[in-house]
Amino acid sequence: VSCSTTGPITDAPTTSSPTTPPTTPAPPTAPPTSVGSLPADAIQGSVDCGANITGNTTGFPHLISASSFGSAPENFYTLQVNVTANYTIDTCGSSYDTWLHLYRVASVQPDGTLVLGAAVSTCDDCGGCGVFTRFEDMTLTPGTYVIVIDGFATSSGVYHLGISCTQLTDAPTAPPTTTPPTQSPTTLSLTCPNNCGSAAQGGGTCARTTDGTVECTSCNSNRVLQHGRCVQWVWCQSRTILFGPLQNQSCRCNVAGVGNNCLRCQILPTGDVCVSCRNSLYFSNGQCIETCPANETSVGVSAFQRYCEQPFTCRSTRSLDLPGPQQRCSCPTNNNTRGSNCQQCNFNAGEFGQQCTMCRGNWVLYNETCWPSCAAAGAPPTLIDYNPQFYFGMCRPPFTCTNRVPSDGVGDRCKCPTSVGSGKCRVCEFGLAGPACTLCQGGWFLNATGACVATCTAPYVNVIPPSGPRGQGRTCELPQ
Repeated sequence: VSCSTTGPITDAPTTSSPTTPPTTPAPPTAPPTSVGSLPADAIQGSVDCGANITGNTTGFPHLISASSFGSAPENFYTLQVNVTANYTIDTCGSSYDTWLHLYRVASVQPDGTLVLGAAVSTCDDCGGCGVFTRFEDMTLTPGTYVIVIDGFATSSGVYHLGISCTQLTDAPTAPPTTTPPTQSPTTLSLTCPNNCGSAAQGGGTCARTTDGTVECTSCNSNRVLQHGRCVQWVWCQSRTILFGPLQNQSCRCNVAGVGNNCLRCQILPTGDVCVSCRNSLYFSNGQCIETCPANETSVGVSAFQRYCEQPFTCRSTRSLDLPGPQQRCSCPTNNNTRGSNCQQCNFNAGEFGQQCTMCRGNWVLYNETCWPSCAAAGAPPTLIDYNPQFYFGMCRPPFTCTNRVPSDGVGDRCKCPTSVGSGKCRVCEFGLAGPACTLCQGGWFLNATGACVATCTAPYVNVIPPSGPRGQGRTCELPQ
């Protein structure tokens, strides 16, 4: 059980208001910690006051960097606070021992990565609902926050996330001025929301819409105008705002030199920045191009989100060389489509990952491509299907495997198949007629079919050599 709270983080002084004291949590065991940053695609979505969400952390990665939090998988949600308010956030009723963290977003990098500041609060078993967690009446000032659904130690499962809030009482405003009957309503001055900024900083203008709503028509130089509101930034994908207070409303990427080829962009006060492309174009240095530079590799099999990258090796779904979000990958077919049976491939400069070096399942590798068999690959009849386990299958010349070392030097390891005794076979031959063991170990006997058995069957008898390594060289022989 641990809990630590820094209190509200403010951008500017605010008027204090009485709040209901939260339930006393357990004594803190770790100070608030910064997790550094989160890639944009790690966010499950955005939430607001009144949210009531059910999710499941099972199978998700562990991204929290602080070792004191354990290694449980997490889910992440953004929370946009526009007015100072008291928030209650809880995971009561979840199926496992939850741990909640709340961070304030310090900045957003051009690729969408959220840079997080110190923890506003981190707590386990706090708030009076057992092994679940409740942050009660926590005063949050305007800004963007990230809620982390974590688990104690390695716990994971189905969680319930509930959010409620109470806006703090603002400073009293002057009573409305009574309009003289002879004054036309069109001559009344319009008071713009604080969100519109001030004329001194480039904003401060607004207009009333046909439904009576007052919307900003300009913003301070460090804000972006979207749908009558001034915001720090907007993430736009496929002409839809991804998260924040304007989530699911329309948007449009307007990046110089990119045109309609930008799939996803960040709309900033300084201009739009493209981070991924559409129309089968590759993203490189903020632009969408048809072909990657000669010293880079092309990544992506669909018409969307292709990009140029330094050469790397991809195994299963992760890169062995690249850090962060770029670790995700998949080996393509020779036509650069999905559905490859390749387990590991090289994304070489000037290529798109078509050089396969390891196949999955029962497929065999021939000419850097995976096939169901050497015959299906059109391999010469002098090659054999070598596939003793789930990976590493290939078409290769006959060879001998001695104590897991191949005689032809192809690869650094080999393995006798289970059909001949697997680990009980010390030396096996992989020939055109199939595999056969020639020397057993561990006290097992080599039978007439070239397999290792625990004891011989009639009419064969167990024969133990008088000398040699203990447990090796035993055979099944016909009685003399």
